[in-house]
Amino acid sequence: ALYLEVEGAPWGGEDMGPVVYSLVLTTASVVMMVAPVPLGVWADWRGEREVYVGITLVGACAGVILAFANNAVVFALAWGLLNVPPAIRGVRAAFFAKHVPPAELSRASQLASSAGLAGGFAGPLLSPLLAGLFGSAGDDRWPNGFVVGGLLAAAAHGACAGALWKTLPPPISREVSVYSRCEEGSPAAGEVKREGKLSRKSTGDVCCEKCCGSLTAQQRQYGTLLCDSCYDNFGGQRYSFKSYRLHTLVGFCALAMLLESSVNAGVIAAFQPVVVRHFHWDSTEIATVNMAGAGLAVFISVCLAQLRLPERLQAAGAALIYLAAVLMFTLPPLEPWKAVVGLMLGLKAQILFMAPFTAMFSHAIGRTRVTNRLTTALCLAPLVGAALGTAAAPWFVARAGQWGFAWAAAPAALAICGGAAGWNRVAPRDRFV
Repeated sequence: ALYLEVEGAPWGGEDMGPVVYSLVLTTASVVMMVAPVPLGVWADWRGEREVYVGITLVGACAGVILAFANNAVVFALAWGLLNVPPAIRGVRAAFFAKHVPPAELSRASQLASSAGLAGGFAGPLLSPLLAGLFGSAGDDRWPNGFVVGGLLAAAAHGACAGALWKTLPPPISREVSVYSRCEEGSPAAGEVKREGKLSRKSTGDVCCEKCCGSLTAQQRQYGTLLCDSCYDNFGGQRYSFKSYRLHTLVGFCALAMLLESSVNAGVIAAFQPVVVRHFHWDSTEIATVNMAGAGLAVFISVCLAQLRLPERLQAAGAALIYLAAVLMFTLPPLEPWKAVVGLMLGLKAQILFMAPFTAMFSHAIGRTRVTNRLTTALCLAPLVGAALGTAAAPWFVARAGQWGFAWAAAPAALAICGGAAGWNRVAPRDRFV
């Protein structure tokens, strides 16, 4: 529908349609890459609720602008703004870390992803209905199905903004009472109970999240909820929290980047060129596969959320599915069924991986020390990997059906080896949740 609207618009046409379409998609990609950074800073400054509501209102305005756009630049910018809300994943991860109980963190992320997937599945079903009622995108009549879809998107975003403002809690100070969290997750909690130590509830003190010792006024200002000794030895003897946080972030980002670059180079970005060139598929066959994948994704995501599997097991399984997807798609000989299975596995791996992965990161750093900047950096890593994989895809597509195509699986294999080497680093022993 997007391409038909561009081609049928006065500023598009058959000659400029492909150029404008490329401009629209490029604008959306750039916005998706850039937006998480200012969103994370905004959330650290003003709180997650304001970001959620503000970005949803931006989506509402973008839907209206999209319906009434009268030139290619305005249309491209509106489409880019309409793609800003998905860039809020880093803010969502930080919000969940602060407000969701540790045992439910991965499940909550899975259910949130399921809601987005359900919308992605319902959209293509709604599009033919609007086209039948109001005309196809690109028709001369006004409003056509695309315009009505833009207005419906605006109304939905506006309603969601009001609901978010009403239901989301206001920002909380990072200097909070943490004794209850010590009770739930800290190795010092049992000692506190056995020795009958007084909590903040009776003394008014703020305790260190690791040893439950009282923090001074200066230590409370840092917002880490760690005493000086625990800060300096957070990851081990003379292994400070600052170093531990940096190394953990870099390691997690590297794993996500490698997995995404592999699946995009060998499967996601390569799928349509391979099936069109080698199997002579048309748009109907491709759309059918995509629709089936979206519906299956919703089902699998909801089921896994209910199973409540350990987060490390979920992330490890998803990483192996990444590798299996690329190998299934790229190893010769090329077969239609292998292409479909590889694509399904690749899409499922992307869905299954990030929820437990971000939960593991929150547990490793500690929920009170997780900031929007950290989660934004973590959620940017797969986007960068996807961009690198997409850029490399033409090289691999040219080798489809040859053994060289399978080299696209190398980054995923490297990521799995790296994850295995650091397996004990994220073991759920004395991490602070």
